[in-house]
Amino acid sequence: MTRLERLSHAAQIISAIAVVVSIVYLAEQIRSNTRAVNYEAARGLKELQFQTDQWDQDSAHVAMMMRGDSDPTSLSAVEWTQYARRWANRHSVWAMAHTGLLQGTLLEDEWEGWNSSYSSDACLPGRLQFWHERRSWFSQDFQSHVDSILEQC
Repeated sequence: MTRLERLSHAAQIISAIAVVVSIVYLAEQIRSNTRAVNYEAARGLKELQFQTDQWDQDSAHVAMMMRGDSDPTSLSAVEWTQYARRWANRHSVWAMAHTGLLQGTLLEDEWEGWNSSYSSDACLPGRLQFWHERRSWFSQDFQSHVDSILEQC
């Protein structure tokens, strides 16, 4: 083997090592970016939830929501509109979490928390009425998910 052939083999080995190092570095960058995306998705959902929860500082609004949960027929037309819009906002956050799960931007354990929080009282009369009236506002995937929860009612 000539000196030139030995140098050529050494260069190929060095190149192969460089490619492997580059791939490992790229994989770590992708993992890091995925963690950042997952964090931002969860943070964004929490921010939306905090915004809608601002309504809970008004005790009259909370009392109306509680009344709507247990007996939606007791609400006036204006109160029903307020009630339905509040649940529409909350279901929108829930639907965003569901989409995050499906797209892989929300971690499974984060989703479990969101899902159990929102589904825990999905069978209340007001929530059922809201869902039956407004389910078409949401994606088919999310409708199917909520409908599967409501089958347990």
